[in-house]
Amino acid sequence: MKDPEYDRWHKIFKRYGLTKQEYKNKRKKQGNKCSICKSELTSPKVDHCHKTGKVRDLLCHKCNLHLGYVEKGIKYWAKASMYVLRHRIMHFFIKNK
Repeated sequence: MKDPEYDRWHKIFKRYGLTKQEYKNKRKKQGNKCSICKSELTSPKVDHCHKTGKVRDLLCHKCNLHLGYVEKGIKYWAKASMYVLRHRIMHFFIKNK
């Protein structure tokens, strides 16, 4: 029978080289808070550098997701900003007819 707890820690160790104790120490050192937004960690994500594989800190799901987009670079953010601005302008003109 598979042990989900064992599988979880094995996956974290295999993917990030982080032992269960190192993970717990990191979570405690961060005060169980996301390193970016400081919200309470309910389901921490291990943040790491995709180039070096080095573990940075534990993040909440939302910050981890956003950070992934930030790392895609300025071109992505320029396009995303234009998209939001375009829709705000459209909303403004529709609202003020």
